[in-house]
Amino acid sequence: MKSMRDSRREIRLIAAAFGLLFAVSLYRQLSIRFLPGDVIRPFVVFAVYVFLLGGWLHSIALRITQRFMLRCLRIECYIMMFWLFVRLLQDSVLYKNVHIMRVSGYCIVFPWIITLIYGFYAAFGLGKNEDYDLPKKWYLLLIPGFISVAVMLTNEYHHAVFKIYPEEEENLYFHVDFGFLIILAFSVMLIVMRVCLIYSRTRSIAQKKHLKVLPMLVGIAIPVIVVPYCINSFVVNFEVIELTAKVFFLEAMIWETCIMISLVPVNTHYRTVFEQSTVGMRIIDSSGIRFIAGNNAPQEMYISV
Repeated sequence: MKSMRDSRREIRLIAAAFGLLFAVSLYRQLSIRFLPGDVIRPFVVFAVYVFLLGGWLHSIALRITQRFMLRCLRIECYIMMFWLFVRLLQDSVLYKNVHIMRVSGYCIVFPWIITLIYGFYAAFGLGKNEDYDLPKKWYLLLIPGFISVAVMLTNEYHHAVFKIYPEEEENLYFHVDFGFLIILAFSVMLIVMRVCLIYSRTRSIAQKKHLKVLPMLVGIAIPVIVVPYCINSFVVNFEVIELTAKVFFLEAMIWETCIMISLVPVNTHYRTVFEQSTVGMRIIDSSGIRFIAGNNAPQEMYISV
């Protein structure tokens, strides 16, 4: 079980991460309106976003002991970073070409669909032991996922996802069509299944009853904040924290709240144990990078996990 001290430390880190996210988002909005020639804006925003994602990726690698869940969450992080790189290119290089901006925007389907699938997969590991692995039948969900990706990326040839009006010049308004509604229904289904799965896992938890609803509430918040964007063709006049940053933060919060209520197999005491141990050992990753080492660990001795 996690100690109260560990929980308080996690809450402080989450608050600090949100504060940094809010600050850089506010800077982005003010810069767009009052300093339109600010050439460093895309790079500053990108650097802070990647710093936050990288910090979370490192944090879960240190804490989560279930290999299956850790693999799923790592895939989510890598896909999120891919989309942030696309956004960097859009804001710094591609913004002058409407067509390329529009086509590159379809890459949002990767964090939109693939992260939802792997988030659902990771939820199967809640409350399970460290050796848990996903039943193979659930990998069939990747088939409609990849079909959704293909349909979205080829939208300019069929306009089944986002339609265009004959009287309109090419622009960045994404008017939803029936294909979008099908993909949206698939993504909502993934969110509902994940929320239900989290609910089924939390029912067996006796401790921290007042926190049991947090992962479900955070999961429900994701489609709630996306709906207004769909209605407005994904164009908004003002938002302090942009859509993808909000969704990525909420996705991380689903797992952080699951950790808080002890649904995720974690070990937060490695560092204390190793620092106080008289045995010379350390933990490294598969590439040899050291995570934690005992005070008496020589360079040539290690235990790999």
